[in-house]
Formats: sequence, structure tokens, C-alpha cells
Amino acid sequence: MAALDRSLISRLPLFQGLTPDEQGEILRDARSSRYAKETAIFAQEAEAHS
Repeated sequence: MAALDRSLISRLPLFQGLTPDEQGEILRDARSSRYAKETAIFAQEAEAHS
């Protein structure tokens, strides 16, 4: 799987304080997924799975 581009997160406030290396570390484990409209991605209070 191709690595995600750092520009996807670099301007988001949550990630702006991170160095490029730290952002890269996050992106190494990141995955891009597409979901059909109206698809539930997660449910409130449901157990999390990664």
C-alpha cells in the first residue's frame, strides 16, 4: 500500500505542532478507506477495533 501524503494532515490544527518526522510516523500506520454514503463507520459507545 502506498504511503499517504503528508499534506493530508500537515495543515490540520491537531498535527501542526508535530515535526515532519512525527507526522511521517503517524502516516506510516495510517490507511485510506472509502465508504458508501450513509455507511456507519463506528457506533457511539461501541468497542473499538484497530
